[in-house]
This record gives sequence, C-alpha cells and structure tokens, in this order.
Amino acid sequence: MNKWLPAIIGLYLLVYILPLGMFPAFTPDETRYAEIAREIVTTGDYAVPRVNGLLYFEKPVMGYWLNALSLRMFGENNFAIRFPSALAAGLTAVLVYIISAGFAGGAAAGLLSAGIFLTSLAVFAIGQFSVLDGMFSLFVTASMTAFWRADTADRQSPDDARKRLIYLLLFGTLAGLSFLVKGFVAFVIPVAAIVPYLIWEKRAKDILRIPWIPIGMAILVCLPWVVTVGLKAPDYWNFFIFHEHIQRFLGKNAQHSQPFWFFLMILPAMALPWTFLFPAAIAGLKQKGVNTKFIRYLICWFVFPFLFFSASKGKLATYVLPCFPPLAVLLAMGIAASAENSNGRYIKKGALAAGWVIAVVVTVFFISQTFGPFHFRPYDQTWKAAFAGSGLLIWAVLAFTAAKASTWRRQVTFFCLAPLAFLFAAHFTIPEKVLMEKAPEAFLMKYAQQISPETTIVSGLSLTTSACWYYKRSDVYVLGKAGELSYGLDIPDADFRHLDNKSFKNLVETQRARNGQVALVEEADQYAKIRQNLPDPKAFNTDGKFVFAVF
Repeated sequence: MNKWLPAIIGLYLLVYILPLGMFPAFTPDETRYAEIAREIVTTGDYAVPRVNGLLYFEKPVMGYWLNALSLRMFGENNFAIRFPSALAAGLTAVLVYIISAGFAGGAAAGLLSAGIFLTSLAVFAIGQFSVLDGMFSLFVTASMTAFWRADTADRQSPDDARKRLIYLLLFGTLAGLSFLVKGFVAFVIPVAAIVPYLIWEKRAKDILRIPWIPIGMAILVCLPWVVTVGLKAPDYWNFFIFHEHIQRFLGKNAQHSQPFWFFLMILPAMALPWTFLFPAAIAGLKQKGVNTKFIRYLICWFVFPFLFFSASKGKLATYVLPCFPPLAVLLAMGIAASAENSNGRYIKKGALAAGWVIAVVVTVFFISQTFGPFHFRPYDQTWKAAFAGSGLLIWAVLAFTAAKASTWRRQVTFFCLAPLAFLFAAHFTIPEKVLMEKAPEAFLMKYAQQISPETTIVSGLSLTTSACWYYKRSDVYVLGKAGELSYGLDIPDADFRHLDNKSFKNLVETQRARNGQVALVEEADQYAKIRQNLPDPKAFNTDGKFVFAVF
C-alpha cells in the first residue's frame, strides 16, 4: 500500500481534480447550484436557500453550504463549483477501500474496490459536475459503513461495546448530514438496506432495538436547521415534503418520469468498463455463496435501495449513485474469487471483449471523423478528435494488455488503468455541439459589458440561473414558463418578475420612458416563437442557439 499510495493519489488528482475548470458550466444544473451558493455567500443567509433572489425549496441546505465553502476557498469559477463533487468521489473511494480492506480481503481487495468505484463511468461523470448526488452518496456511504462497524463490534467486550455505541452515534450523525443534503431519502436508504439484512440474519427483534440511538443523533444534527428554516420560511416543509417527496415518488406527473426498469437498463452503461467483468464477478460470487454476513450486508445495501429508486416515478441516472459503493465491493470480491478458481480465465475473456468493443468504437470514431459528412462528425476541431481518439486507443491497448497479463492481479490492474487516459481527455474534448447546446458561458460573457447595474435583465427559464451566475445578479425577470422557479415567483412580493409577452412589452416601454434598457437572453428557437409579440430590439445578437437582445 505504501508503494502504491503516491501513484493512486497522483492519478486521482490528475483525472479528477486538476482539470475541473477546463470546461464551462452546464445549464441548468451546474449554474443553478453555483448560483445558490453564490447568493448564500453574497447575502450571508445560510438558512433559507434562494436562487435569483427567489425562495428555492427543492433541496435542504448542506450541499449548498459545501458549494459556498468551495467558492470562498477558490473564488467564483468553474473549478470551485465542481470541487465538492470531485472531492466527494475521492472520499467515498477511501471509505470503499476501508470497508473492503477490513472485511473483504485486505489491502489488495480495498485497492481493487476503490479502483472499480473511481473508474466506473457514472462515478466519474457525476464527480466532474456540480450536482448534489456525489455529496449525498458520500454521507450515505459513510453512514452505512458506520452501521456495519457498529454491527460487527463484539457486544460482550466492554471496549467493543463502547466502540459500538460510538459507531451508532456516528451512524446517526452521518444519516442526519445525508438528510441535510437531499432530504428524507437519506433515511429511506439505510432502512431499505438494514431491515432486510437484519431479517436475513434472523435478527428481526433488532429492528426495534437498534435505531433509537441513531434516530436521536440524527434529530440532534438536523434540528437546528429544521427549526431555523421553518421559522424564517414557514411554508418550506409543506412544499418540500409534498412536492419533492410524495409527488416525485408517487405522482403520475412526476418530474423525470421513467418506467420501473429504467435503472436496470442503464446500469451496464453506468458501470462501464466493469460491465465487461460482470460475468467474472457473478461466477466468483456464486462460488463464494452468501455464507458471510458481509456479503449479505452488501447485497442488501445494493439491491433494496436500487429497487426503491426503481419504484419511484421520477428517475434520473444520478439517483442510484449510492448503490455504487456496495456494487464496487461485490464486484471486487467476485472478480477475486473467480480468478482464484479459474486462473483469471473469466477476467481474460472480459478484458478481450472490452478491448475489441473499444477497438471497434475507435475505428468507427476515426472513420466518421475523417470521412463522414460534416454534421455527422463528432468534433469540429481536429485536436479534440485526436485527443479523444488517443484516449480510446490507449483504453483498447491496455484492455488487450490486461487480457495477456500473467496473473489476475496484473489483469485487473491494467484493466483499471485502461480508461484513465480517456477519462482525463474527456475534460478537454467535450464536443463543440454539446457546448453550444448546454454551456452558454462564452455567449453570455461576450455581451457582459453591455450589462450595467441599472440594466433590467430578462431571461427565458433555461438561461435564468446562467444569467444570474455570469452577470452576478439575483434580480433577473423570467419570461414565459417558470418551471422550478414557480414557487418563488408565485410569492406576492416576487410575482411581478414573472412575465408574459404583454408584461414584457410593458416593462420595455416603462424602462425606455426612464431612459433605461432591458436586456433579454433566451434560446433562439424560443425567441423565434415569440418575437412577433415583442418590441423591436435596439440591438440583436445570436449564435444560432442563444439570443442576446437589448431593448
């Protein structure tokens, strides 16, 4: 471990941390969470979340606090808004290492589990963007690890009894922090995993004995903010419980509605490249069986939260991230068991399959980039195509190298290293078409000098948080649909900032009478739909995707 530790830390910093600021913020998620944190820092109100100066009750406040801390440390930039997510991925990998090394076979098992976790496509992708799921997964993983350590303490030994109490207190504390990131789902995940585990262990009575200390500790952790936000914004809990939990889980019109099998369908893609070693892991786990408490705990930790998220009406790929730590440990245990019983035969087959698939992808990529019609080419810039293609080529070469390695440990080492060059390149090689569609930074900043403190800014919903973040404003008017800002805009003191075409025209006339100006930022296709009902702009600029107009 001492020999490998510097290299592991170096690779983590190189792939996860150092390139975080290399691409612009994406709308709406990244600019939303960046702006909420900016307004916390600007206003000093750490209790009531706001975006664009409007009450925003979709999540609790812990994730925003961590983002705000990052802004204070690194400034208002793209690196700062993503750093908490990337750090959360790294710290979760440390926890995966600790629990795997302690209960699944020592340092080698820990390294493999952490490597599987950090190189899984979903973990990497979520760890590079400013969303709350990585931070939430970190606290859930820590709480589940604390419970396991409490449950495995010897109840007969006084020293271990004290350790058990400490771990139960820690379990409750971490569950409370999980709640402060994402709400009541923080309690559902441990219950969904631990109750089946205790039943499987034939300890159903412990379901009523164990939870009281953790529940008490979780309440103590949450209570100060719960009470404070309830006093400062009395309707917070009504909106948060009904809209964000009941309606999202059960509502027919739930946001991001997907069928029950959605997560099962996308899991193979999310777990790449380790999907190719699923057969090896399954074969190994079949040989090991479920005759240890640890394996049963991991199965319950993965399966039942996964089923819970699948039962929810609203689904996003990021929701199942808390299932990846136990999955990584199970895969590591299964791969190791398979290798010991088959001399790495299953690993070799999986690595060969991965190598050939990636080789085909590389071939198709270069053919389409070189000979395909311009609008079918992945990249407009040759250097990006070369960089991304090189990452894929290295991936294929190292996958084949893994298949030919002499020992199974070398096989999984090369397999783990294989995607790193591509993951590193991904920071720099986001296709121009994607950036144009989802990253308005360059366009908005091009006209930033035309925005004075007296300029009234109006935005379509999709660009509202981007306008706030890049123009450092929290008073942007919203034209058309209000979407996730509906609650804040419906409040009497703020409803004047929600405009339709008629009220926008009136706003322009009022500002012109005062020798003021109105700047509108909007998606080009939305502007085309409404332009006949708007005044003629004094200045009009577009890049084909976004519009900046001055009235």
